[in-house]
Amino acid sequence: MAQNCTITWTPTEEQRHESRLWSFMRWVAENRGVQTTTYREIWRWSVEEVPAFWGPCVNTLAFSETDSMGPY
Repeated sequence: MAQNCTITWTPTEEQRHESRLWSFMRWVAENRGVQTTTYREIWRWSVEEVPAFWGPCVNTLAFSETDSMGPY
């Protein structure tokens, strides 16, 4: 991470716990035994364990393997 970056916004604890990412992290912990509490931790898991990450994404975020993901 760059040393001269300024954080312009940080969510409150309430906002974090109400986010879809938090819900996903909680689901992964309960159903896959992967404990993460920060974006960096879930990101690291997503790049180190690609199949393990994308399986739950498809299941919990209602993607199907035939969906066109497109650029948006």
